[in-house]
Amino acid sequence: IHQINLSESEYVTHLQNGYILSDLSEFSKAGHYFLDTLEHWNQALIHSIDKIRQNTGNQFVQKWERWLEEAKSEQ
Repeated sequence: IHQINLSESEYVTHLQNGYILSDLSEFSKAGHYFLDTLEHWNQALIHSIDKIRQNTGNQFVQKWERWLEEAKSEQ
């Protein structure tokens, strides 16, 4: 699940599971990064699986619980 985005997010890490464009003219460069060799494609797949694990099931619940605790302590 490789992503090519114009904006950053917590779900995509540049050159790991995605490519963050600084300008739309970089789209071709980003496509070549993932499609020219299987190395980048496979690395991105592994990082995507890690991101999915971090944001599902108990990991996701724990992340939300930490966020809620931080929000409470800031009030």
